[in-house]
Amino acid sequence: MSDVKSAPHIESTTLADGVTIRINDHVYIAPEHLGEPYYVGRIMEFCTSHKSKGLQVRLAWFNRPKDVINRNLADRCLLVATMHSDINLVSSIRGKCVVTHKHYIPKDQLEDYRKKENHFYYNQLYDRYIQRVYDVVPCEIVQNVPTDILEALKERYQFIIVEQGKASDLTVARRICCICQEWCSSTASVKCAACHKSYHMACLKPPLARKPPKGFAWQCALCTRQEVLASSPSDSDMSNQNDTNKNTPKKRQIRTTRSQLPKSQAQPQQQIITSTSLTSTIKPKASHSKKMSSQKIRMTNMWPFRYFGVNTNMGDILDVDDRIYPRAKSRIGPKYQANVLDWPTITNSTLSPVSETNSLSSNKNNESKKNEKKGKSQRSSSKRSIEVNPSTTSLVDECRSPEQFIVTSVRGTEDTVTCIYRPDILSDEQLDDYMNQVKKLNNVSLASHSSDLMDRALQELEQSQYHTDIAFEKMARLDQDDFNYITDWSKQEIYAFEQSIREHGHDLNYAKKSI
Repeated sequence: MSDVKSAPHIESTTLADGVTIRINDHVYIAPEHLGEPYYVGRIMEFCTSHKSKGLQVRLAWFNRPKDVINRNLADRCLLVATMHSDINLVSSIRGKCVVTHKHYIPKDQLEDYRKKENHFYYNQLYDRYIQRVYDVVPCEIVQNVPTDILEALKERYQFIIVEQGKASDLTVARRICCICQEWCSSTASVKCAACHKSYHMACLKPPLARKPPKGFAWQCALCTRQEVLASSPSDSDMSNQNDTNKNTPKKRQIRTTRSQLPKSQAQPQQQIITSTSLTSTIKPKASHSKKMSSQKIRMTNMWPFRYFGVNTNMGDILDVDDRIYPRAKSRIGPKYQANVLDWPTITNSTLSPVSETNSLSSNKNNESKKNEKKGKSQRSSSKRSIEVNPSTTSLVDECRSPEQFIVTSVRGTEDTVTCIYRPDILSDEQLDDYMNQVKKLNNVSLASHSSDLMDRALQELEQSQYHTDIAFEKMARLDQDDFNYITDWSKQEIYAFEQSIREHGHDLNYAKKSI
Protein backbone atom coordinates (compact mmCIF):
# COMPACT_ATOMS: atom_id res chain seq x y z
CA MET A 1 0.00 0.00 0.00
CA SER A 2 1.31 3.44 -0.93
CA ASP A 3 2.33 5.75 1.88
CA VAL A 4 1.49 8.87 -0.16
CA LYS A 5 -1.53 10.73 1.16
CA SER A 6 -3.47 13.56 -0.41
CA ALA A 7 -3.23 17.00 1.18
CA PRO A 8 -6.43 18.83 0.22
CA HIS A 9 -5.65 21.69 2.60
CA ILE A 10 -2.60 22.64 0.48
CA GLU A 11 -3.63 24.55 -2.63
CA SER A 12 -0.39 26.36 -3.50
CA THR A 13 3.29 26.46 -2.66
CA THR A 14 6.35 28.53 -3.52
CA LEU A 15 9.39 27.20 -5.36
CA ALA A 16 13.00 27.97 -4.54
CA ASP A 17 13.13 30.75 -7.16
CA GLY A 18 10.06 32.46 -5.66
CA VAL A 19 7.50 31.27 -8.24
CA THR A 20 4.14 30.28 -6.76
CA ILE A 21 2.46 27.21 -8.20
CA ARG A 22 -1.17 26.21 -7.68
CA ILE A 23 -3.46 23.35 -8.55
CA ASN A 24 -4.16 23.05 -12.32
CA ASP A 25 -0.99 24.98 -13.17
CA HIS A 26 1.19 23.55 -15.94
CA VAL A 27 4.82 23.14 -14.95
CA TYR A 28 8.18 21.89 -16.23
CA ILE A 29 9.72 18.77 -14.64
CA ALA A 30 13.41 17.91 -14.71
CA PRO A 31 14.05 15.00 -17.14
CA GLU A 32 15.57 11.69 -16.12
CA HIS A 33 18.43 11.88 -18.63
CA LEU A 34 20.65 14.79 -19.56
CA GLY A 35 20.02 16.43 -22.89
CA GLU A 36 16.30 15.70 -22.95
CA PRO A 37 13.73 18.50 -22.94
CA TYR A 38 11.73 19.24 -19.83
CA TYR A 39 8.68 17.13 -19.11
CA VAL A 40 5.36 18.98 -19.07
CA GLY A 41 2.60 18.20 -16.60
CA ARG A 42 -0.48 19.60 -14.89
CA ILE A 43 -0.66 19.81 -11.09
CA MET A 44 -3.58 17.69 -9.92
CA GLU A 45 -3.04 17.81 -6.15
CA PHE A 46 -0.39 18.16 -3.48
CA CYS A 47 0.61 15.10 -1.47
CA THR A 48 2.61 14.26 1.63
CA SER A 49 4.51 11.18 2.74
CA HIS A 50 6.22 10.24 5.98
CA LYS A 51 9.08 8.60 4.04
CA SER A 52 10.06 11.70 2.05
CA LYS A 53 10.94 15.00 3.64
CA GLY A 54 9.75 17.40 0.95
CA LEU A 55 6.30 18.15 -0.37
CA GLN A 56 5.11 16.01 -3.28
CA VAL A 57 2.76 16.72 -6.15
CA ARG A 58 0.64 14.55 -8.43
CA LEU A 59 1.14 15.45 -12.09
CA ALA A 60 -0.93 14.64 -15.17
CA TRP A 61 1.55 14.18 -17.99
CA PHE A 62 1.65 15.79 -21.43
CA ASN A 63 3.81 13.95 -23.95
CA ARG A 64 5.47 15.19 -27.10
CA PRO A 65 4.30 13.60 -30.37
CA LYS A 66 7.67 11.93 -30.97
CA ASP A 67 7.28 9.98 -27.70
CA VAL A 68 3.90 8.41 -28.55
CA ILE A 69 3.52 8.58 -32.33
CA ASN A 70 7.20 7.85 -33.17
CA ARG A 71 7.25 10.70 -35.63
CA ASN A 72 9.20 13.93 -35.44
CA LEU A 73 7.10 17.02 -36.08
CA ALA A 74 8.40 20.49 -36.83
CA ASP A 75 5.94 22.08 -34.42
CA ARG A 76 7.74 22.22 -31.06
CA CYS A 77 4.68 23.68 -29.30
CA LEU A 78 2.39 20.73 -30.04
CA LEU A 79 1.75 18.31 -27.16
CA VAL A 80 -0.37 15.21 -26.64
CA ALA A 81 -2.43 14.90 -23.46
CA THR A 82 -2.63 11.69 -21.43
CA MET A 83 -4.69 10.31 -18.56
CA HIS A 84 -1.61 9.05 -16.75
CA SER A 85 -0.36 10.59 -13.51
CA ASP A 86 2.68 10.17 -11.27
CA ILE A 87 3.94 11.44 -7.92
CA ASN A 88 6.95 13.77 -8.05
CA LEU A 89 8.76 16.01 -5.62
CA VAL A 90 8.04 19.71 -5.74
CA SER A 91 11.79 20.27 -5.84
CA SER A 92 11.90 18.67 -9.32
CA ILE A 93 9.72 21.44 -10.78
CA ARG A 94 11.77 23.84 -12.92
CA GLY A 95 9.16 26.46 -13.82
CA LYS A 96 5.69 27.22 -15.10
CA CYS A 97 4.26 27.09 -18.61
CA VAL A 98 0.96 27.54 -20.41
CA VAL A 99 -0.86 24.65 -22.10
CA THR A 100 -4.11 25.42 -23.94
CA HIS A 101 -6.44 23.43 -26.12
CA LYS A 102 -6.23 24.41 -29.77
CA HIS A 103 -9.95 25.25 -29.87
CA TYR A 104 -9.47 28.19 -27.49
CA ILE A 105 -6.79 29.76 -29.71
CA PRO A 106 -8.22 31.80 -32.62
CA LYS A 107 -6.99 30.59 -35.98
CA ASP A 108 -5.63 33.99 -36.94
CA GLN A 109 -3.64 34.15 -33.69
CA LEU A 110 -2.14 30.64 -33.75
CA GLU A 111 1.16 31.77 -35.26
CA ASP A 112 1.55 34.53 -32.68
CA TYR A 113 0.73 32.05 -29.92
CA ARG A 114 3.44 29.65 -31.09
CA LYS A 115 6.03 32.42 -31.03
CA LYS A 116 5.48 33.03 -27.32
CA GLU A 117 7.87 31.42 -24.86
CA ASN A 118 6.65 28.60 -22.61
CA HIS A 119 3.37 28.31 -24.51
CA PHE A 120 2.04 24.96 -25.77
CA TYR A 121 -1.20 23.64 -27.20
CA TYR A 122 -2.80 20.23 -27.82
CA ASN A 123 -5.84 18.67 -29.50
CA GLN A 124 -5.27 14.92 -29.03
CA LEU A 125 -4.93 12.42 -26.19
CA TYR A 126 -2.85 9.24 -26.04
CA ASP A 127 -3.86 6.18 -24.03
CA ARG A 128 -0.85 4.08 -23.11
CA TYR A 129 -2.87 0.92 -22.39
CA ILE A 130 -4.79 0.79 -25.67
CA GLN A 131 -1.86 2.55 -27.43
CA ARG A 132 -4.14 4.72 -29.49
CA VAL A 133 -4.49 8.45 -30.16
CA TYR A 134 -7.90 10.09 -29.64
CA ASP A 135 -9.27 13.51 -30.55
CA VAL A 136 -10.06 15.90 -27.69
CA VAL A 137 -13.24 17.92 -28.26
CA PRO A 138 -14.48 20.69 -25.92
CA CYS A 139 -17.95 20.08 -24.55
CA GLU A 140 -19.00 23.60 -25.60
CA ILE A 141 -19.16 22.66 -29.28
CA VAL A 142 -20.91 19.31 -28.78
CA GLN A 143 -24.50 19.50 -30.09
CA ASN A 144 -25.63 16.25 -31.69
CA VAL A 145 -26.46 14.36 -28.47
CA PRO A 146 -29.61 14.10 -26.32
CA THR A 147 -30.38 17.10 -24.15
CA ASP A 148 -29.91 15.37 -20.79
CA ILE A 149 -26.62 13.84 -21.94
CA LEU A 150 -25.37 17.22 -23.14
CA GLU A 151 -26.22 18.87 -19.81
CA ALA A 152 -24.38 16.14 -17.90
CA LEU A 153 -21.30 16.50 -20.10
CA LYS A 154 -21.15 20.27 -19.77
CA GLU A 155 -21.68 20.10 -16.02
CA ARG A 156 -18.99 17.53 -15.17
CA TYR A 157 -16.36 17.65 -17.90
CA GLN A 158 -14.45 20.18 -19.96
CA PHE A 159 -13.52 17.87 -22.85
CA ILE A 160 -14.64 14.59 -24.36
CA ILE A 161 -12.41 11.99 -26.01
CA VAL A 162 -13.48 10.42 -29.29
CA GLU A 163 -11.85 8.31 -31.97
CA GLN A 164 -10.16 10.12 -34.82
CA GLY A 165 -12.68 11.28 -37.42
CA LYS A 166 -15.72 10.89 -35.13
CA ALA A 167 -15.81 14.44 -33.76
CA SER A 168 -17.59 15.91 -36.78
CA ASP A 169 -20.68 13.80 -36.09
CA LEU A 170 -20.97 15.26 -32.58
CA THR A 171 -20.40 18.91 -33.42
CA VAL A 172 -23.11 19.26 -36.08
CA ALA A 173 -26.61 20.51 -35.26
CA ARG A 174 -28.77 18.16 -33.22
CA ARG A 175 -30.61 15.69 -35.44
CA ILE A 176 -34.27 15.27 -34.50
CA CYS A 177 -36.64 12.77 -36.05
CA CYS A 178 -39.47 14.52 -37.91
CA ILE A 179 -41.95 11.86 -36.82
CA CYS A 180 -41.31 11.23 -33.11
CA GLN A 181 -39.44 14.49 -32.41
CA GLU A 182 -36.71 12.56 -30.57
CA TRP A 183 -32.96 12.67 -31.02
CA CYS A 184 -31.72 10.16 -33.57
CA SER A 185 -28.23 8.77 -33.88
CA SER A 186 -26.46 8.43 -37.20
CA THR A 187 -26.50 4.63 -37.03
CA ALA A 188 -30.28 4.34 -36.53
CA SER A 189 -31.50 7.14 -38.80
CA VAL A 190 -31.52 8.22 -42.43
CA LYS A 191 -31.35 11.70 -43.93
CA CYS A 192 -33.40 12.90 -46.87
CA ALA A 193 -31.25 13.96 -49.80
CA ALA A 194 -33.69 16.74 -50.80
CA CYS A 195 -34.93 18.39 -47.59
CA HIS A 196 -32.02 17.23 -45.36
CA LYS A 197 -34.37 16.11 -42.57
CA SER A 198 -33.63 13.08 -40.40
CA TYR A 199 -35.91 10.13 -39.72
CA HIS A 200 -35.63 7.09 -37.51
CA MET A 201 -35.53 3.97 -39.63
CA ALA A 202 -38.04 2.38 -37.25
CA CYS A 203 -40.43 5.37 -37.47
CA LEU A 204 -40.86 5.09 -41.23
CA LYS A 205 -43.80 3.21 -42.73
CA PRO A 206 -42.75 0.68 -43.77
CA PRO A 207 -39.62 0.77 -41.58
CA LEU A 208 -36.22 0.52 -43.20
CA ALA A 209 -34.31 -2.65 -42.40
CA ARG A 210 -30.93 -1.09 -43.15
CA LYS A 211 -29.40 2.15 -44.37
CA PRO A 212 -28.83 2.72 -48.10
CA PRO A 213 -25.46 1.44 -49.30
CA LYS A 214 -22.61 3.74 -50.09
CA GLY A 215 -23.18 5.76 -53.25
CA PHE A 216 -26.99 5.79 -52.95
CA ALA A 217 -29.24 8.42 -51.41
CA TRP A 218 -32.62 8.21 -49.72
CA GLN A 219 -35.55 10.56 -50.22
CA CYS A 220 -38.61 10.98 -48.01
CA ALA A 221 -42.16 10.44 -49.28
CA LEU A 222 -43.08 14.14 -49.23
CA CYS A 223 -40.12 15.18 -51.36
CA THR A 224 -40.74 12.30 -53.73
CA ARG A 225 -44.37 13.32 -54.17
CA GLN A 226 -43.45 16.95 -54.78
CA GLU A 227 -40.90 15.88 -57.36
CA VAL A 228 -43.47 13.75 -59.17
CA LEU A 229 -46.04 16.57 -59.17
CA ALA A 230 -43.49 19.08 -60.42
CA SER A 231 -42.36 16.81 -63.23
CA SER A 232 -45.90 15.92 -64.43
CA PRO A 233 -47.46 18.73 -66.64
CA SER A 234 -51.12 19.88 -66.42
CA ASP A 235 -53.90 18.90 -68.88
CA SER A 236 -53.86 22.25 -70.74
CA ASP A 237 -50.15 22.09 -71.25
CA MET A 238 -50.35 18.52 -72.50
CA SER A 239 -52.32 19.55 -75.61
CA ASN A 240 -49.90 22.36 -76.42
CA GLN A 241 -46.82 20.27 -75.86
CA ASN A 242 -47.96 17.26 -77.86
CA ASP A 243 -47.01 18.88 -81.16
CA THR A 244 -43.67 20.11 -79.95
CA ASN A 245 -42.70 16.84 -78.25
CA LYS A 246 -43.41 14.61 -81.23
CA ASN A 247 -39.94 14.91 -82.68
CA THR A 248 -38.14 15.17 -79.34
CA PRO A 249 -37.04 11.94 -77.59
CA LYS A 250 -38.81 11.02 -74.37
CA LYS A 251 -36.78 11.62 -71.28
CA ARG A 252 -36.76 8.94 -68.64
CA GLN A 253 -37.95 10.05 -65.22
CA ILE A 254 -35.25 9.46 -62.65
CA ARG A 255 -34.85 10.27 -58.98
CA THR A 256 -32.23 12.92 -58.40
CA THR A 257 -29.82 12.37 -55.59
CA ARG A 258 -27.81 14.93 -53.71
CA SER A 259 -24.88 14.56 -56.07
CA GLN A 260 -27.16 14.87 -59.13
CA LEU A 261 -28.82 18.16 -58.09
CA PRO A 262 -28.01 21.23 -60.20
CA LYS A 263 -25.43 23.58 -58.85
CA SER A 264 -27.99 26.38 -58.61
CA GLN A 265 -30.07 24.27 -56.19
CA ALA A 266 -27.21 22.78 -54.25
CA GLN A 267 -25.36 25.99 -53.52
CA PRO A 268 -28.13 27.80 -51.55
CA GLN A 269 -28.66 24.73 -49.37
CA GLN A 270 -24.95 24.45 -48.68
CA GLN A 271 -24.77 28.14 -47.85
CA ILE A 272 -27.60 27.79 -45.35
CA ILE A 273 -25.96 24.80 -43.70
CA THR A 274 -22.55 26.41 -43.51
CA SER A 275 -23.93 29.68 -42.21
CA THR A 276 -25.83 27.96 -39.43
CA SER A 277 -22.87 25.79 -38.51
CA LEU A 278 -20.55 28.79 -38.41
CA THR A 279 -22.84 30.74 -36.14
CA SER A 280 -23.19 27.75 -33.83
CA THR A 281 -19.44 27.21 -33.60
CA ILE A 282 -18.23 30.81 -33.49
CA LYS A 283 -20.49 31.93 -30.66
CA PRO A 284 -19.18 29.49 -28.03
CA LYS A 285 -15.57 30.57 -28.69
CA ALA A 286 -16.19 34.16 -27.67
CA SER A 287 -18.04 33.23 -24.52
CA HIS A 288 -15.95 30.31 -23.31
CA SER A 289 -12.53 31.83 -23.94
CA LYS A 290 -13.10 33.96 -20.85
CA LYS A 291 -13.82 30.87 -18.78
CA MET A 292 -10.55 29.27 -19.77
CA SER A 293 -8.67 32.41 -18.86
CA SER A 294 -10.10 32.31 -15.35
CA GLN A 295 -8.85 28.67 -15.00
CA LYS A 296 -12.27 27.36 -13.98
CA ILE A 297 -12.00 23.93 -15.54
CA ARG A 298 -14.80 21.43 -14.98
CA MET A 299 -13.35 18.15 -13.72
CA THR A 300 -14.38 14.77 -12.38
CA ASN A 301 -11.89 12.88 -10.23
CA MET A 302 -9.30 15.56 -11.08
CA TRP A 303 -9.61 14.84 -14.83
CA PRO A 304 -11.21 17.24 -17.35
CA PHE A 305 -11.53 14.44 -19.95
CA ARG A 306 -14.24 11.85 -20.47
CA TYR A 307 -14.32 9.11 -23.10
CA PHE A 308 -17.34 9.49 -25.41
CA GLY A 309 -16.42 7.33 -28.38
CA VAL A 310 -18.01 4.46 -30.27
CA ASN A 311 -17.71 2.07 -27.30
CA THR A 312 -19.71 4.30 -24.95
CA ASN A 313 -23.28 3.69 -23.84
CA MET A 314 -25.30 6.90 -23.75
CA GLY A 315 -27.04 5.90 -20.54
CA ASP A 316 -23.74 5.48 -18.69
CA ILE A 317 -23.00 9.20 -18.98
CA LEU A 318 -25.66 9.97 -16.38
CA ASP A 319 -23.90 7.69 -13.88
CA VAL A 320 -21.40 9.72 -11.86
CA ASP A 321 -19.36 6.63 -10.95
CA ASP A 322 -18.95 5.43 -14.54
CA ARG A 323 -15.41 4.99 -15.88
CA ILE A 324 -14.08 8.04 -17.71
CA TYR A 325 -11.06 6.38 -19.31
CA PRO A 326 -10.87 5.19 -22.93
CA ARG A 327 -12.14 1.69 -23.46
CA ALA A 328 -11.65 -0.86 -26.21
CA LYS A 329 -14.19 -3.05 -27.91
CA SER A 330 -15.30 -6.07 -25.92
CA ARG A 331 -13.63 -9.29 -27.03
CA ILE A 332 -16.73 -11.38 -26.53
CA GLY A 333 -18.46 -12.76 -29.58
CA PRO A 334 -18.04 -15.01 -32.59
CA LYS A 335 -14.85 -13.25 -33.64
CA TYR A 336 -13.03 -14.29 -30.48
CA GLN A 337 -14.84 -17.35 -29.06
CA ALA A 338 -16.03 -20.54 -30.70
CA ASN A 339 -19.77 -21.19 -30.74
CA VAL A 340 -20.15 -24.68 -29.27
CA LEU A 341 -23.59 -26.27 -29.24
CA ASP A 342 -25.00 -27.70 -26.03
CA TRP A 343 -24.28 -31.38 -25.73
CA PRO A 344 -27.37 -33.51 -24.99
CA THR A 345 -27.27 -35.35 -21.68
CA ILE A 346 -27.36 -39.13 -22.19
CA THR A 347 -29.42 -40.98 -19.59
CA ASN A 348 -29.81 -44.68 -18.95
CA SER A 349 -33.35 -44.72 -20.36
CA THR A 350 -32.23 -43.45 -23.76
CA LEU A 351 -29.69 -46.25 -24.23
CA SER A 352 -30.87 -49.49 -25.78
CA PRO A 353 -29.17 -52.81 -24.92
CA VAL A 354 -27.56 -52.86 -28.37
CA SER A 355 -26.20 -49.34 -27.99
CA GLU A 356 -24.92 -50.19 -24.53
CA THR A 357 -22.90 -53.13 -25.82
CA ASN A 358 -21.64 -51.10 -28.76
CA SER A 359 -20.60 -48.25 -26.52
CA LEU A 360 -18.78 -50.59 -24.18
CA SER A 361 -16.96 -52.31 -27.04
CA SER A 362 -16.07 -48.99 -28.65
CA ASN A 363 -14.71 -47.71 -25.35
CA LYS A 364 -12.53 -50.78 -25.02
CA ASN A 365 -11.25 -50.44 -28.60
CA ASN A 366 -10.48 -46.76 -28.14
CA GLU A 367 -8.66 -47.44 -24.90
CA SER A 368 -6.62 -50.21 -26.55
CA LYS A 369 -5.60 -47.83 -29.35
CA LYS A 370 -4.57 -45.19 -26.84
CA ASN A 371 -2.53 -47.71 -24.89
CA GLU A 372 -0.67 -48.75 -28.06
CA LYS A 373 0.46 -45.16 -28.61
CA LYS A 374 1.92 -44.83 -25.13
CA GLY A 375 5.60 -45.32 -24.42
CA LYS A 376 7.32 -48.46 -23.31
CA SER A 377 7.62 -47.21 -19.77
CA GLN A 378 3.87 -46.78 -19.45
CA ARG A 379 3.27 -50.21 -20.96
CA SER A 380 5.60 -51.88 -18.52
CA SER A 381 4.09 -50.08 -15.55
CA SER A 382 0.56 -50.98 -16.65
CA LYS A 383 1.56 -54.64 -17.13
CA ARG A 384 3.07 -54.76 -13.66
CA SER A 385 -0.04 -53.30 -12.08
CA ILE A 386 -2.28 -55.77 -13.89
CA GLU A 387 -0.11 -58.72 -12.93
CA VAL A 388 -0.15 -57.73 -9.28
CA ASN A 389 -3.94 -57.44 -9.07
CA PRO A 390 -5.55 -59.44 -11.88
CA SER A 391 -8.85 -59.76 -10.04
CA THR A 392 -9.55 -56.03 -10.17
CA THR A 393 -10.42 -56.04 -13.88
CA SER A 394 -13.97 -56.97 -13.02
CA LEU A 395 -14.22 -53.95 -10.74
CA VAL A 396 -13.03 -51.65 -13.50
CA ASP A 397 -15.52 -53.15 -15.97
CA GLU A 398 -18.33 -52.57 -13.48
CA CYS A 399 -17.26 -48.92 -13.30
CA ARG A 400 -17.83 -48.65 -17.06
CA SER A 401 -21.41 -49.86 -16.81
CA PRO A 402 -24.23 -47.79 -18.32
CA GLU A 403 -25.06 -46.47 -14.85
CA GLN A 404 -22.34 -43.87 -15.36
CA PHE A 405 -24.67 -41.99 -17.72
CA ILE A 406 -27.27 -41.35 -15.01
CA VAL A 407 -27.39 -37.69 -14.09
CA THR A 408 -26.54 -37.42 -10.40
CA SER A 409 -26.81 -34.48 -8.07
CA VAL A 410 -23.82 -32.19 -7.87
CA ARG A 411 -21.86 -32.19 -4.65
CA GLY A 412 -21.90 -29.01 -2.60
CA THR A 413 -25.41 -27.92 -3.59
CA GLU A 414 -28.66 -27.86 -1.62
CA ASP A 415 -29.53 -31.37 -2.83
CA THR A 416 -26.65 -32.91 -0.87
CA VAL A 417 -26.73 -30.69 2.22
CA THR A 418 -27.54 -32.40 5.51
CA CYS A 419 -28.20 -30.34 8.61
CA ILE A 420 -25.99 -31.47 11.49
CA TYR A 421 -26.38 -28.69 14.01
CA ARG A 422 -28.24 -25.38 14.26
CA PRO A 423 -26.80 -22.74 16.59
CA ASP A 424 -28.69 -20.38 18.90
CA ILE A 425 -30.97 -23.16 20.17
CA LEU A 426 -28.85 -24.34 23.10
CA SER A 427 -26.64 -22.12 25.16
CA ASP A 428 -22.89 -22.58 25.14
CA GLU A 429 -22.93 -24.02 28.65
CA GLN A 430 -25.56 -26.66 27.79
CA LEU A 431 -23.68 -27.66 24.66
CA ASP A 432 -20.36 -27.93 26.51
CA ASP A 433 -21.90 -30.12 29.22
CA TYR A 434 -23.40 -32.43 26.61
CA MET A 435 -20.15 -32.77 24.67
CA ASN A 436 -18.13 -33.43 27.82
CA GLN A 437 -20.48 -36.27 28.75
CA VAL A 438 -20.18 -37.78 25.26
CA LYS A 439 -16.37 -37.67 25.40
CA LYS A 440 -16.43 -39.77 28.60
CA LEU A 441 -18.28 -42.67 26.93
CA ASN A 442 -16.28 -45.88 26.44
CA ASN A 443 -18.61 -47.80 24.10
CA VAL A 444 -16.80 -46.47 20.99
CA SER A 445 -13.06 -46.79 20.53
CA LEU A 446 -12.62 -43.25 19.21
CA ALA A 447 -10.52 -40.47 20.59
CA SER A 448 -12.30 -37.71 22.47
CA HIS A 449 -11.10 -35.17 19.92
CA SER A 450 -12.21 -37.23 16.91
CA SER A 451 -14.25 -35.26 14.41
CA ASP A 452 -16.38 -38.33 13.62
CA LEU A 453 -17.43 -38.58 17.26
CA MET A 454 -18.25 -34.87 17.53
CA ASP A 455 -20.21 -34.83 14.26
CA ARG A 456 -22.25 -37.87 15.30
CA ALA A 457 -22.99 -36.31 18.69
CA LEU A 458 -24.25 -33.11 17.05
CA GLN A 459 -26.27 -35.09 14.51
CA GLU A 460 -27.98 -37.10 17.25
CA LEU A 461 -28.71 -33.83 19.03
CA GLU A 462 -30.38 -32.47 15.87
CA GLN A 463 -32.47 -35.60 15.43
CA SER A 464 -33.54 -35.52 19.11
CA GLN A 465 -34.94 -31.98 18.78
CA TYR A 466 -32.05 -30.71 20.93
CA HIS A 467 -33.01 -32.72 24.02
CA THR A 468 -29.62 -33.50 25.53
CA ASP A 469 -30.87 -36.45 27.61
CA ILE A 470 -32.36 -38.29 24.64
CA ALA A 471 -29.31 -37.61 22.49
CA PHE A 472 -26.96 -38.85 25.22
CA GLU A 473 -28.93 -42.11 25.55
CA LYS A 474 -28.61 -42.69 21.79
CA MET A 475 -24.87 -42.05 21.91
CA ALA A 476 -24.49 -44.50 24.78
CA ARG A 477 -26.08 -47.31 22.70
CA LEU A 478 -23.73 -46.86 19.74
CA ASP A 479 -20.92 -49.25 18.91
CA GLN A 480 -18.11 -49.45 16.36
CA ASP A 481 -20.39 -50.73 13.57
CA ASP A 482 -22.51 -47.57 13.64
CA PHE A 483 -19.60 -45.55 12.21
CA ASN A 484 -19.71 -46.73 8.60
CA TYR A 485 -16.90 -44.52 7.39
CA ILE A 486 -14.34 -45.94 9.80
CA THR A 487 -13.31 -49.00 7.82
CA ASP A 488 -10.10 -50.68 6.72
CA TRP A 489 -9.72 -50.92 2.95
CA SER A 490 -8.45 -54.06 1.28
CA LYS A 491 -5.80 -54.04 -1.41
CA GLN A 492 -8.38 -54.62 -4.14
CA GLU A 493 -10.46 -51.67 -2.96
CA ILE A 494 -7.41 -49.43 -2.79
CA TYR A 495 -6.42 -50.42 -6.32
CA ALA A 496 -9.97 -49.86 -7.63
CA PHE A 497 -10.05 -46.43 -6.02
CA GLU A 498 -6.70 -45.45 -7.53
CA GLN A 499 -7.73 -46.77 -10.94
CA SER A 500 -10.94 -44.73 -10.81
CA ILE A 501 -8.95 -41.59 -10.01
CA ARG A 502 -6.65 -42.26 -12.97
CA GLU A 503 -9.53 -42.68 -15.42
CA HIS A 504 -12.14 -40.20 -14.19
CA GLY A 505 -10.19 -37.71 -12.13
CA HIS A 506 -11.37 -36.53 -8.74
CA ASP A 507 -15.01 -37.42 -9.31
CA LEU A 508 -15.90 -39.54 -6.30
CA ASN A 509 -19.16 -40.72 -7.87
CA TYR A 510 -17.20 -43.07 -10.14
CA ALA A 511 -14.99 -44.12 -7.23
CA LYS A 512 -18.07 -45.01 -5.20
CA LYS A 513 -19.35 -47.27 -7.98
CA SER A 514 -16.04 -49.10 -8.39
CA ILE A 515 -15.51 -49.91 -4.68
